[in-house]
Amino acid sequence: MTMSIGMPYQGRGDRTIHAPRSCGRRRRPRALVAPVLLAIMALAAALPSAAATVNGPKKSRIITVDDTLVSRDVGPMLEYLEDRGAMLTIRDIVLRGRPLHFRESRDTVPNFGLTDSAYWARFTIYNPLDRDVSFDLVSVYPLMDDIMLFIPAERGGFIVKESGDIYPFKRREFDHSGFVFPIKQGPGAATYYMRFKSVNNMALDIKLYSRQELYRIDMLTVGINGVYYGMLLIMLAYNLFIYLSVRGREYLFYVFYIAGFLLTSVALDGNGARYIWPGTALFSVSSFYIFMQLFLFLAFSREFLGTRLLSPALDWAARAVMYASMAGLLVNFMLLNNLAMMIASTVCTAAAILVIFVIMIFALYRGVRPARFFAGSSSFIIIGALMFMLRAYSVLPVNLFTASALKFAVGLQILLFSFGLADKINTMKKKLELLNVNLEQEVAEHIRDKEALKRSEARFRGVVERNFDVIFMLDTAGRFTYMSPSVQATTGYRVDEFLGVSFNAFLPEEMQGITTLLLGDLLKGKEIIGFETAITKKDGTRIYAEINLAPVMKGNDVTSIQAIARDITERKMAEEALLEEKERLTITLRSIAEGVVATDIKRRIHLMNRAAEDLTGWRQEEVLGRLLNDVFILIDQKTGERREMMNAVGPGGTEGPRTGTLLIRRDKAERIVSDRAAAIRDRAGEITGYVFVVRDITEEIKFHSELLKIEKLESIGILAGGIAHDFNNILTAIMGNINLARLSAQGNDRLVEILGDAEKASARAQELTHQFLTFSKGGAPVRQIASVEEIIRDSSRFILRGSNVRCEFDFQEKLWPVIVDVGQFSQVIQNLVINADQAMPEGGDVTITTENAEIGPESGLPLRPGRYVKISVRDTGIGIPPENISKIFDPYFTTKSDGNGLGLTSSFSIIMRHEGHISVESEPGAGTIFYVYLPSSEELPRAKEKSEAPVYRGSGRILFMDDDEAVNATARKMLEHLGFEVDIAYDGETALTLFGQSLHGGARYDLVILDLTIPGGMGGRKVIEKLIALDPAVKAIVSSGYSNDMIMAQYREFGFRGVIAKPYRIDELSRVIEGVMSGT
Repeated sequence: MTMSIGMPYQGRGDRTIHAPRSCGRRRRPRALVAPVLLAIMALAAALPSAAATVNGPKKSRIITVDDTLVSRDVGPMLEYLEDRGAMLTIRDIVLRGRPLHFRESRDTVPNFGLTDSAYWARFTIYNPLDRDVSFDLVSVYPLMDDIMLFIPAERGGFIVKESGDIYPFKRREFDHSGFVFPIKQGPGAATYYMRFKSVNNMALDIKLYSRQELYRIDMLTVGINGVYYGMLLIMLAYNLFIYLSVRGREYLFYVFYIAGFLLTSVALDGNGARYIWPGTALFSVSSFYIFMQLFLFLAFSREFLGTRLLSPALDWAARAVMYASMAGLLVNFMLLNNLAMMIASTVCTAAAILVIFVIMIFALYRGVRPARFFAGSSSFIIIGALMFMLRAYSVLPVNLFTASALKFAVGLQILLFSFGLADKINTMKKKLELLNVNLEQEVAEHIRDKEALKRSEARFRGVVERNFDVIFMLDTAGRFTYMSPSVQATTGYRVDEFLGVSFNAFLPEEMQGITTLLLGDLLKGKEIIGFETAITKKDGTRIYAEINLAPVMKGNDVTSIQAIARDITERKMAEEALLEEKERLTITLRSIAEGVVATDIKRRIHLMNRAAEDLTGWRQEEVLGRLLNDVFILIDQKTGERREMMNAVGPGGTEGPRTGTLLIRRDKAERIVSDRAAAIRDRAGEITGYVFVVRDITEEIKFHSELLKIEKLESIGILAGGIAHDFNNILTAIMGNINLARLSAQGNDRLVEILGDAEKASARAQELTHQFLTFSKGGAPVRQIASVEEIIRDSSRFILRGSNVRCEFDFQEKLWPVIVDVGQFSQVIQNLVINADQAMPEGGDVTITTENAEIGPESGLPLRPGRYVKISVRDTGIGIPPENISKIFDPYFTTKSDGNGLGLTSSFSIIMRHEGHISVESEPGAGTIFYVYLPSSEELPRAKEKSEAPVYRGSGRILFMDDDEAVNATARKMLEHLGFEVDIAYDGETALTLFGQSLHGGARYDLVILDLTIPGGMGGRKVIEKLIALDPAVKAIVSSGYSNDMIMAQYREFGFRGVIAKPYRIDELSRVIEGVMSGT
C-alpha cells in the first residue's frame, strides 16, 4: 500500500522547506552532499549525549548502498523512538518545532518484547553513485502486525507503504514470508522512517537485500522449512500407524499434538498466510496456536504418564491448565490481535512448564518407565519454551539461535517421544512373549498333573467308597462332578442322580441364598468349616448334615471344590429340642413386661431380665452376686419409710402383690411399683431361691389420674353446654319481650332508650352463652367465612377475666377473611392464651398480632402455596426448655403438675383439620411465640344485620314447638305481632298431632318452627322426618340454644327450609320467616 504525504517543518533560519529535500535531491551534485553529511556527523560526535539520544543521524550510522550490496543489517544503524500511546504521526516525528529524541540501537535486532506501544525507526541510506540504486528493504519477522514505511519523496513529503500480518498476504508487493519493500533511491542521502505496531514480539529485524540475494535466502529458507515440515509429517504418519495398530489413547493424543505443531510452525513461519490462507489474516494470531499446543501437549502428557493413577492432585493441576488453555483458545476467536491474549498465552505456557516439570520429576521418583523418555524429550521443549518466553519479554536477544530454539526443541522432542512410544511397544511385546512362555509351561504342567491325577484317582476311590461320610466335588458353578457311593444310604439318591446337578437343588429354599454366598467365598480361596444345613432326601424327608468345603487351587485360581458331609440328624434334633426349651424360657422371661429377678436363698442376685434392667437402671452383669435389697431400694409411699423386698414368703410359697411402693432407680428417679415374690423349691420341697416380680405402675396411675381429669372436664363441658342452652331460652324470652316493648313504645324516646340499653345488655349475655358453648366443645365442625379479629378478642378476654395478665392486639388493616369453625378456632386461641397466662404467674403481657401472608414453595412451611392469615401469640413468660420444644404438641405431655397435656394437642389437631399450620419458638427466660397459619377466603364475611332493620309482616298459620313455656309465650307474642295465627306444641308428639289435624281439617299450617332439643321427648330432628312423611312440601324452621350443633349448620340436609339460633330478636325472626315463606 503506497501513498504520498507532503510535510513542511521549520529548519534553521526559520525557512519552510519540505522534509524529504533535507536528504538531498537527485539532481544536486554529489560534491555538495558529502560536506553537509560530514558536518552533521562531526556536530553529532561533539555533543555529549550523542551516544544515547540523538536528534538526527550521525555520519557513523549512515548506511552506504551501491552496486556491491548483497545484504546489510539495518538494526545496528537505526535509531528508535517509543510511541507509548501509539498516537504520533509522521508530522509529529519530523516537525522541528517539537523535537523528539530518538535513541541509538546497539543490537543487530532491537527487541522490545511484548508491548502495547508503537515504535518508530529512523535510518539514513547514502547512495555514493551518480545514478539510482535499487534494493529491497525487508522486515524479516513474519508476525509483525502493522508496518508503515515512510520513503522521502523528490518534491517533499513522504511516500507511505503499509504491510503486516493484519492484512491479507495477497496485498503484499512481493511473495515472501517476511515483509518486503522494494526501494529505488537516487544519489545522495535519504532518511527513512518506519512505524511498527504488534501484539506479538516487537523485534525490529530489518535488512537490506539485493534482489538476487533475497531470492537465494528465500529459497534456502523454504528448503529448510520443507525438510522440517517433512520430518513432522513423517513422524505424524509413523505415530498414526502405531495408533491404528495398538489403539492406545496416548498415541492418538500424540498424533493430534504433532499435527497441531505442524500447523503452528507453518503459521508462525509466515508460510500459512503465504501458501494456505493468502486471502485472510484471521489465522495469523500466534496466541491461538500457543493455547492449542498447550492443550494438546498436556492431554498427551496426562495419558502417557497415567497421571490419574500416578497422582490425582497433579492430574487435577494438569487438567486445570488444560481447561485454562481451552478457555483462552475460545476467547481468542473473539479477541483477535489482542495483547492481553498474548500475555495470557505466555502465562499459561509458564504454568504448563511448571506442571509438566513437577509431573516429570514425580514420575521419575516413582520409577515410571515411560517417564525417562518423557523427561529427556520434554527437557528440550521446556528449554525451548523458556527461551521463547524470555525472547518475547526481551530478556534474550533475537538471533538465529533464540529464534529457532523452539522449533529445534520440538523437533528433538517429537523424535525422542517417538522412540519412547516405540520402546513402550517393545515392552508390551516382551510381556506378550513372556506370557506365551508361561502359557506353554502351564500346558506342560497340566499334562503332568493330569497323569499324576490318574495315578492317584485309583487310590483315592478305594478310600472314598469305603467311607460312611459322603465325599463329593463341585465345579466352580456349584454343580456335582463327583459323589461317593455312600450318598445312596444317606439320601436315597443314586450317584448318577447328582452328577451335573446344582448343589442348591438338594437344599431347602431358605438355604439357597446362603450357599450362593458360600460359593463366592470358596471361589476367593477361602475354606468353609462346619457348615450345617438341611438336605431333602428322595422320599421328601429332611436330614441334617455338617459339611466341610475347601477350594482346589491351581496357582492362584480355584479349579474345583472338594467337600465332606456327615449326617448329624440325631445330634441336631437333640440340640434343637434343648434350644427350643431354652428359647421358650428365654422368650417367656424376656417377653414379661414386669421386672423379674431370681436370687439364691441368701437373696444374692443371679438373674435379672431386661424389664428389670430398664426399671432399676442397673445391667444384669453389674448386679450378679449382689444382695437384692442393695439394688431394689423401696420406699413406702404413705410413710416414706424404707421397705424390704418381700421379707417373708407365705406358706404357699408366694406373697403379694403389694402396692403403694416407690422404687428409687440408680439415677435417683422414682417409679411407682407393685411387687410380689415366689419361692423356688427342689424336688425335696426345700427352698433353693426366690423369684421376685416387680411391675412399674407409674404410667398406669398417671393415666387413671388423667382420665379422671378428662372426665371432669367433659362433665364441666356438658354442664356449660346445658347452662348455655337454658340461658339462651331465657334470653329468647327476655330479648323477645324487650323487642315487643320497644315496638310498642314508639314515640316515647326515653322508654325506647332504656329498652335499647336492656337489649344491648341481653346481647352481651348472648355473647357469654356463645362462649359457654364454645367451652363445652359441643357440636361437629362447622366451617364458615369469618373475620378472626372478633373471635380473638372475645376468646382472649374471656380467658383473662380476673387475671393479672394484660392482652394487647395488633391487627393488620384489611385483613383477609378465613374459613373456620368459629367454636374450634376459639378453642385454639383460648388454649394458647391459657398457656401464656400460666407462663406468667407474676403477671405480664400477651400480644396477639395478625397479618396477611403469601406462602410460596420456598417458604419451608408444610403448607400448600397460597394466601394465609398469620396469627402470632407472644408472651413474656418463662419460656420452654429446648428439649421440650419437639414434644410440646404430643398428647399428655405437660410440664404443669395440674395439666392434662391435651390443650396444645387439640389445638394442633384443629389447625391441621383446617389445612393450616401451628409452630412454636421459645427462649427460656425471654418468652414464647406461637404462630398459626389459616387459609384465607376470597369471599368477604357476611356483615351483621342491624337490629333496626324493618320487620316483615305477613299472615297465615304457624305451628311453634318448644319445651320452654317462657319461650313459647314470647314467640306467640312476636309471631302474632307479625300478623300470624300461632299454635303452640310443648313436645314432638303434640306437634305431629296438630299438624296431622291441620292436613285433614283443611286449615293447613303455612310454617312450622321446631326446637331442636326437647328433654325426654321427640326433638326437631325426628319431628321433621315425620312431617316430611306426612307432607313433603312442609316449610319448617329449626331453632336451638345449641348454636354450634351440626344440624344448625347443615339444616337443609335434614329437610328444614330455614334456621334461627336462640336467643333471637323479632327482626331476625321476621327475616328468617320472610326468606322461608318467599322461598329465597
